[in-house]
Amino acid sequence: MGAASPLPRTAPATLAAPLPATGERDDYLRAFRTEAGIVSVTSQDSAATAAMAMADCLILRPAGSAPAAAGDPVTVLPLA
Repeated sequence: MGAASPLPRTAPATLAAPLPATGERDDYLRAFRTEAGIVSVTSQDSAATAAMAMADCLILRPAGSAPAAAGDPVTVLPLA
C-alpha cells in the first residue's frame, strides 16, 4: 500500500537470563524488559495467555541458534 517501512521495527537488546539453543525453526519468544535486560517468560506454550499478557516484546531467535548467556545481545520486536 505504499508504506515506506511496512515491517515491524526490531531493536537490539541484552539478555538478563540465559536461553537454550533453538531447533530447526525460528523462535519468537515472549519476553519482558527489566532494568537488567530482556527476560523470556517461563511458559512459551501457545495457550499461555498469562505469559502473553506479561510480555512487552518478542525475542527473535533464528533456527539453529546456539544457547545464549545472560549479557548476550539479542534482537527484539517491541509489542508496546
